[in-house]
Amino acid sequence: MNEVLGRILWDTLHSFCAAYPDRPTDDTETMATMFFLNFRDKLMHLSGSNCPCRTVFRKLIQIHPPPLKAHGGALYTWSVALHDFVNLKLGKPLHAPGLEHPILSERTWRAIFGPGAPIPDAIKGA
Repeated sequence: MNEVLGRILWDTLHSFCAAYPDRPTDDTETMATMFFLNFRDKLMHLSGSNCPCRTVFRKLIQIHPPPLKAHGGALYTWSVALHDFVNLKLGKPLHAPGLEHPILSERTWRAIFGPGAPIPDAIKGA
């Protein structure tokens, strides 16, 4: 159940981010902020308390909030980097191998999991 729901939640997040306009209005930014707050607080809650995605997602969006003022698909790229970071933690394959993004860095990994946590090969040196 968690795996199916997880795919649905990630697809929802990626779809929202892909549809986000390059030049959002103030109302659109406000709506997007509410979407991310609800996603973090309510939708991710559906994944269950034992799901590591939930904890990692909450910490990641504190360190790397959604780039709502950026242009050129930055929000979608952010969502893919976020998803890949969680996949690294779960030992799953990456959606976008080689994607360069501040989320996918040793610094972020250590901020989330502590200074002694082993660094995945996919982000070593990043």
